Amino acid sequence: MYLNNETEDYSMLNISFNQDNSCFSIGTETGYKIYQTYPFKGPYKRNMNGGIGTVEMLYKSNFLALLGGGKTPKFNNNKVVIWDDSKNKEIGEIKFITPIINIKIKKDLLFIICQKRIYLFNFNTYDIIDTIDTGDNNTGLIAINNDPSFTLIGYPSTNNLNEVQLKNFKTKKNLSIIAQDDNVSHISMNYDGTLLATSNEKRTIVKVHSCIDGTLLKIFKRGIDKVEYIYICFDKETKFMAVSSNKGTIHIFSLGSTIKKLKEKEKMRTSLIENEKEGKNEIKKENKINYNIINIFNFKKNNEENSEIDNEEKLPDNAKSFFGLSQIEKGFAKVKIKPQKNICTFYNNLLIAISYDNKYYQAEIDMKKGGNCKLIQEINLNEIPNS
Repeated sequence: MYLNNETEDYSMLNISFNQDNSCFSIGTETGYKIYQTYPFKGPYKRNMNGGIGTVEMLYKSNFLALLGGGKTPKFNNNKVVIWDDSKNKEIGEIKFITPIINIKIKKDLLFIICQKRIYLFNFNTYDIIDTIDTGDNNTGLIAINNDPSFTLIGYPSTNNLNEVQLKNFKTKKNLSIIAQDDNVSHISMNYDGTLLATSNEKRTIVKVHSCIDGTLLKIFKRGIDKVEYIYICFDKETKFMAVSSNKGTIHIFSLGSTIKKLKEKEKMRTSLIENEKEGKNEIKKENKINYNIINIFNFKKNNEENSEIDNEEKLPDNAKSFFGLSQIEKGFAKVKIKPQKNICTFYNNLLIAISYDNKYYQAEIDMKKGGNCKLIQEINLNEIPNS
């Protein structure tokens, strides 16, 4: 807890959810804060007498992984500190020669992301498990599925910055996906590791690929204006995907048709494998299409409001491309908040967002009609009494 007579710190260096999104943590110039996502509860605060740039929780436990940050970092930028909050003490550390950009925890695994390499450690023993070369990764991109039964990660490929490499630690197989036409700016994965979402360099286009074979399943358009920040998340059942930016509109897309296409492909793939095993070589193999040559329409900006609408082109709802993909996937619903970069998650029929101006939002999604979501709660985190 914060000590008495200390000055409150409203800075926000980083916001992140824990593995099941039940809590979110905030790194500040003087320490960290932890809140319960739903029902909203907190804050729990810890004064570290220095900046904490990243806080990674191990579910709701007292164990954290910390990186220094801010104007006066608590730790050097080449060190990860394992912290036991119940004892208010450091219980382990891992040092590198080069700066550490990002860290992630999954169950008993600790991922340390540097500019051109990812290191995988056992979170309990700090023994190194694997070293993975990546493309230039100065923003610390990594996507990890949260299903505890196996681990799949996505990261920038060494081949090209528009490619994402997938590594399955259960099957020991790798898969390279040409994810965008230009550099990838954000990557995210659904809970069971079947879908990979990526944004392009302008952060206007989000593409969803199958993690099974890399097939492009759907293209979503966030808007027409380039933004400096984007965040993508899935609900646990992979019914919806939310795409937020610093523009103030969080777009919610329905994934029903995407999942249907994924299941059809998996069913076809399984059938082909089974028939090949039976020696039925006469079955025609599925034609592979390079979906990356799809020409995305040039959208015209009619007014400022339309810059955040996903269906600027007035095409029929059943319009299809020559490649079997919908040219435009309309947003199912959207949430309006104050323009500011944020992170978000789903909880039942709610979209919850936490923005970098110390605001917590809850919006109710009409699961049948969609449309504009009703904002049912807005909390200024600076005004919450200490827990």
